[in-house]
Amino acid sequence: LLVLGGSMLAGGCCDDRVHPRWSPDCTYSRRFLDALVHYYRRANGERPPRVDFVSLAAGGTTTEGVLASLPALVGQFGIEAAAGVPTLLVFDYSVNDAWDFGKDDTERLRAAVEAFTRYMLQRHPHIAILLSETYAGRDDRTPGPIQDAYDVVQAYGVAHTRYGRVVKDWRQAWGTHCGLPGPTTADSDGAGAAAAGGGPLLNPPP
Repeated sequence: LLVLGGSMLAGGCCDDRVHPRWSPDCTYSRRFLDALVHYYRRANGERPPRVDFVSLAAGGTTTEGVLASLPALVGQFGIEAAAGVPTLLVFDYSVNDAWDFGKDDTERLRAAVEAFTRYMLQRHPHIAILLSETYAGRDDRTPGPIQDAYDVVQAYGVAHTRYGRVVKDWRQAWGTHCGLPGPTTADSDGAGAAAAGGGPLLNPPP
């Protein structure tokens, strides 16, 4: 399981009192892997194969900003995948993308998301891709400012999960101490919801 993303996937704001704070092992991507292992064992009644967890997430990065680094970051994993090593890439720059692009530059973000997707599919077709969008709007009436840009991956058959589709209470996702994009750059209604209370549970306790 290969992970690319911003501070959320680097462990930002995650404190489960088990792992070190800001640890990749505390993130939802690691919990996703643990769940896969758990259900494999449950479904097959046998020891699951070993799965390596590799996080290349870095705080402050965006979809656009990582494009030039993709050959260096992903190259070796693409070679291994082509040789038969099953590899899934989870990428999530949605929080920083919302901060940098907001509502006013979605076309530029859409172009970056499409460039990322096309590069991976063309250069590393043996790596499966999951776009995870964890910047959520408050509800269907106040969607995150970047949703339209991410929808472009559907045309390429790339798996896409959106946090807002599975969690109804926006306030459960964010606390204001987590560096939530403010109303001038992102979803002002959503920022108000975060200010109303609730802790950051995108990286929740098990």
